[in-house]
Amino acid sequence: MWPPRVSRLQLRQLLGGADDDCDDVDGSNSQASSQSLSPTMRDSFDAWLRERALKDARAFARRYQAKLGVEAAGIRVGDQQRAWGTCGKDKVVRINWRLIQAPAVAMEYVVAHELCHLVERHHGPGFWAKLGEAMPDWRERKAALESWEQAHLAV
Repeated sequence: MWPPRVSRLQLRQLLGGADDDCDDVDGSNSQASSQSLSPTMRDSFDAWLRERALKDARAFARRYQAKLGVEAAGIRVGDQQRAWGTCGKDKVVRINWRLIQAPAVAMEYVVAHELCHLVERHHGPGFWAKLGEAMPDWRERKAALESWEQAHLAV
């Protein structure tokens, strides 16, 4: 399944405009089987998704760094096996690139959550209060992430 934020036009552009490679696209919302891509195309598509994930993560980070009054040393995407995001002592926020496949509110929640660790390292009351100040609806966004995760058996 293609990420919901990828339009049919973007998919065509990625695949060089070749409709032959989009046979599984249903035409309404760019849903297709990843099995329909050759290994080279799959690698290209994954690279494109990683770039898109980084772009989105950085945009969300700019918004929440301003709200929280913090600045991360960097925003990166990775391929974590057990977490959607991390914030190390080096102040670098790392986001799992596969979140690009989730609803945007889920990635936004993870980015804001990790940025809160620049203020509060642990998940104590101060952490959740700070997250609530920056993102009042964090519970709904977290629920959207968990729902998507269960539906897709992700990470």
